[in-house]
Amino acid sequence: MYDSTVDNDTVVVGVDGTPNSRAALAWAARSAAGDHRNLLICHVRQDPSGDGEDAAELLTTALEAARRTVDADRIQVCLSHGDPSLALARLAAPAQLLVLGAEPDADRPGASRELVALRTAMAARCPLVVVRADGGMPGPLRGQVVAAVDGSPAARSALEFAFGYADAYDLPLAAAHVTPEPAGGYWFDERLLETHFATEPAALGFLERETEPWRRRFPRVAVKLVVLGGSRLAALTMASQGASLLAIGRAERGSPRAALGPIAYGLLRDAGCPVAVLSPAEAAQTVPAATEVGAARAG
Repeated sequence: MYDSTVDNDTVVVGVDGTPNSRAALAWAARSAAGDHRNLLICHVRQDPSGDGEDAAELLTTALEAARRTVDADRIQVCLSHGDPSLALARLAAPAQLLVLGAEPDADRPGASRELVALRTAMAARCPLVVVRADGGMPGPLRGQVVAAVDGSPAARSALEFAFGYADAYDLPLAAAHVTPEPAGGYWFDERLLETHFATEPAALGFLERETEPWRRRFPRVAVKLVVLGGSRLAALTMASQGASLLAIGRAERGSPRAALGPIAYGLLRDAGCPVAVLSPAEAAQTVPAATEVGAARAG
């Protein structure tokens, strides 16, 4: 067993054998293979006196699955002990990306276990993606990459991430902004299938300005500007249903979930697609490396 090597060229994925965890592993493996990055598969045992054979079998199964997508010499596995959320956050601090399976729904078996993904998200200081095995209900932005746009530095990081993902996987992107402002007068032309506004909503101009640098950088990405009304959490949850990915910025100011933000926290619980949470680059922090981590280079 050796210390695992984690750097900005590594995608870290936490595994626990659940369906959402297996979906997270598949997502992380595709990301690592597509970007030619290393993949670190990590399992954290809270009880060090537990059955080590079960943990070894879980990691072996995960390794075999990852090898179908990622070159074997780019994969590591590691076993850690302690609090899963803290261990994963510390281990992944210098990583390119941390990928986790979502929590089980409240009405499903296992829902009473600790909310590891949410607690890890609050502690993580690298880009984070939380994945569900179930793609959610079909929604109006089904199959698209949704970026939550609010003009903050963190939201701009999320927008950049979303454009890069859409470009890599040849997907359309929906830049979504939630506003309490009424839409004003508008009409629909049935012959041309066009909507016309008496006065163009200010939110559309805002979205044009926010997306313009990334549309120039990623000219192949088809972009849709989406203005939503009502509660921000409810609107983005609706937009996430059946989407390929939703990217959102981490909150910058205090909130009930100060380390994450109430909107991102709610989406990690309820979104109908994988959710990426990004911090502004200048606010990135590094936490100490994980302790009691053993890793073996996959052979």
